[in-house]
Amino acid sequence: MMIKNTKKKFEILSLFSGGGFLDIGFINQGFEVSEAVEVEQSFIDAYNYAIDGYVDYLNSTNSNKWKIKHHEISEPIDASNPKQQKRLANEHKGITGIIGGPPCQDFSNAGKNAGVKGERGKLINSYYKIVKKIEPEFLFFENVDGLITNKKHSKAFLSLVRRISALGYRVYYDVLNSMEYGIPQDRDRLTLVAFKREIIDTLKKDGFKDIRNKKKLKYSGNEDFIFKWPEIVCESPKDQNWPGEWSFGKKASKDPLQNIPK
Repeated sequence: MMIKNTKKKFEILSLFSGGGFLDIGFINQGFEVSEAVEVEQSFIDAYNYAIDGYVDYLNSTNSNKWKIKHHEISEPIDASNPKQQKRLANEHKGITGIIGGPPCQDFSNAGKNAGVKGERGKLINSYYKIVKKIEPEFLFFENVDGLITNKKHSKAFLSLVRRISALGYRVYYDVLNSMEYGIPQDRDRLTLVAFKREIIDTLKKDGFKDIRNKKKLKYSGNEDFIFKWPEIVCESPKDQNWPGEWSFGKKASKDPLQNIPK
């Protein structure tokens, strides 16, 4: 946990917020979630309960004078609704950042691979429309790695990258695995970060380097880079000698879940 103490308030808009796990990471870095957007009521209930309790805990243990604010999700919000997109633009124009990623089922190898034509997959375009209307200083996008490794889906993702770049952003993206960063979960995620080019240009003038080599961005410890991914603590984790699969896991994965009511 790392709470940044700063006099300036950095606000972010959270899209497709789910249970709020991504939001927690940004809260830990000192960002204030000015609004979270979620359409599923069950996720809204989980988000409000979890984030409210977490923020209360942080404020009770925070020795700094400033307090973290939590803005509950008051009602389901459909990010694909043009009226909601207009409202979000009016209320959050020029906000520090936008974070989130559309539901991943239509891009997952375990799903139907409906892609951008799927009910959830098309929300990738809603994400872009909101970014275009609001023009945040930075944005963070994450999804399943199938969005870039699957040839069909990669066209949609690379189109998103080009469109974001055309809006005046410098875009960085790569597939990151949780285990590389010390998280005990074999989970590949496509991660994208973008900053307004004015920010990049200012940092260049100050002597920082804008590196495009993905390997350097992921593995170099150079402090002169404008952007780089977090330091890897476990390189090539899948090559490690991990314990074998538990027999229960094998049985559970083979037995069809036929008794779950529809």
